[in-house]
Amino acid sequence: MTIRWCAYCQEFLGEKAPFENFDLSHGICRPCAKKGIDLTEEERARSQELFEIQKELLSAGKNEASQEEAVHLVERATAAGVRPIDILMGFVTQLLRHIGKQWELGEATVAEEHRYTLFCERILSLVESILAVKKTSVGTETIKMIIIGAPGNYHTLGVRISALWLNSKGISTKAIYPGLPPEEIPALLREYNPLFLGISVSLTEQAHGVQQILHVIREAKLPSPPEVIIGGFAAKQEIFPEIPGATRVKDLGTILEKLEANKLVKQRT
Repeated sequence: MTIRWCAYCQEFLGEKAPFENFDLSHGICRPCAKKGIDLTEEERARSQELFEIQKELLSAGKNEASQEEAVHLVERATAAGVRPIDILMGFVTQLLRHIGKQWELGEATVAEEHRYTLFCERILSLVESILAVKKTSVGTETIKMIIIGAPGNYHTLGVRISALWLNSKGISTKAIYPGLPPEEIPALLREYNPLFLGISVSLTEQAHGVQQILHVIREAKLPSPPEVIIGGFAAKQEIFPEIPGATRVKDLGTILEKLEANKLVKQRT
């Protein structure tokens, strides 16, 4: 996928096709565009810095980077004006998808997959620490979403990162990891009464587990069942089948668009 950044304020803007590519593209976000900003040499230099950070992250993940290297890269990205949450969305998620694609093609070993995952976990923990210090209340008027991994999906990084990003957008979101057995999910939904339930999938084989979740939700006869959204690596690559009763999305931006289109801006009571 092509990663889109605002060249002025360094905000992650989302992704665009082709999703199998891992390139970096620069534009201007709406707030900056309204200011009528022209890119200066400094902004152009920052754009080049993002390219360099992206390459260094890829190399570090491949070569068993230390905690010190993870700290260095987070500090370098922050110094370049990248928000902590955008470090995750613009860089770490791309590393995860890169190794996921390599694994799918049989081009990555178990050891390489573990190295990438460990490095991404280090980056995520650093960013979580930064965000915890800056954390402010989202308030009681924001909508709620719960994100879980599908049965058999033991990768928790995507679930955690997605929840952090949605919270940064003002959507009160709870990540449940590791996942829950399908039969325990109705109780979770009764407790939080979310508008949406996001299910992260990494392999097509997890379709049966998703169907089980949908079945137990129907059988529970909840007064206000959530809309179920399927996301994650398999959904992004369009290798995951369409399942009746759920919506498959490629990226979190689509979820935001769905919320805005339906004007779902208040938390259920």
